[in-house]
Amino acid sequence: MVNKVLKFLLLVSPLAYMANISLRSFSIRFFHLGVIALVIAALLDTPVRKLAGKKLIAGLLGIGLINILLHRMNVVVMGNVLNIFFGIIALVIIICFCKEPRDYYKYIIGAGVISMVVWGFQQIGFNPILNSSPASEMGGLMGNAPRLATYLAAILPFMPVGLFLLCIGIAVWAKEYTLLIIATVILFLKSKTIATKILIGSVAFGGMMFLHQSIIKSFLSRIEIWKEVLTGFFVQPIAGYGLGVFPYKVEVAPNIDATIFSSLLQFIVCAGLLGAVWLWFVLKAYKKNFTLGANSLAILSLLILSLVEYPFEIPRLWFTELAIIGFFIINKGGSDVSKIYG
Repeated sequence: MVNKVLKFLLLVSPLAYMANISLRSFSIRFFHLGVIALVIAALLDTPVRKLAGKKLIAGLLGIGLINILLHRMNVVVMGNVLNIFFGIIALVIIICFCKEPRDYYKYIIGAGVISMVVWGFQQIGFNPILNSSPASEMGGLMGNAPRLATYLAAILPFMPVGLFLLCIGIAVWAKEYTLLIIATVILFLKSKTIATKILIGSVAFGGMMFLHQSIIKSFLSRIEIWKEVLTGFFVQPIAGYGLGVFPYKVEVAPNIDATIFSSLLQFIVCAGLLGAVWLWFVLKAYKKNFTLGANSLAILSLLILSLVEYPFEIPRLWFTELAIIGFFIINKGGSDVSKIYG
């Protein structure tokens, strides 16, 4: 039962929308309803393995509770911790109930293909849905081009060769350089000969030199935001800004992703130093169990994205990201992953 519900959510969550409601608001509500559906399915199903990651999961929940208290039960912090709690419920169900992760890849890929097809039609002027963005920023069913590139980058390790190359083409056309960087890293790591690695590195270096002005401009704009954010953070490094609080002094329109263009930095400055310590243990566990498998490379993609983009601040991606994390943990330990992450 859980497997059927999760497959449906992985296919539909990056694509579904509703008229007269912002994409962000709809995605959050869809996420909550989807987690409830997973809980119902789990109650009617039988787990196939023990729960893994208990200490890390408990640590994240503990950080959430402490953050709520440090910020005097701020309503924004409370709401974000509840979203994290919903996500943990979904992750626990994925780890305990999902069977072979490969069975889910085609649903993840399918959602990406549908969004790419819609993006293609948008580029030739046919855009009957999600048509609020200008043509240059069209992003299929993801809302805009940066979000589409973020989604494709996250699922890139699951893509067959043809679709992998198509994603590279979309990145070049849409000028989404982070997607190109991740594609290059994956190709480099998967290459089996030194000559191929040198060729990929040379092409990547040449591309960086050709696009250096755009890359530098984009990076410098992020540096300016990060400098101001860190200046405020060190005023209260233990408490942080508060989970879910936008740590930057600009006006943010309702229902817009509040971000500083780095999910990793945003988590640390919002959660405080306890969040940084927790994240260090997570990265240490990942490094210990890193392989060149699709799940492991998908985690790497998310980490690279999280350095200069905001994948974890996009509710539309939450089910996909939770599945990627859950599949990685499942593959690391076979039928009893608690031996590794317990």
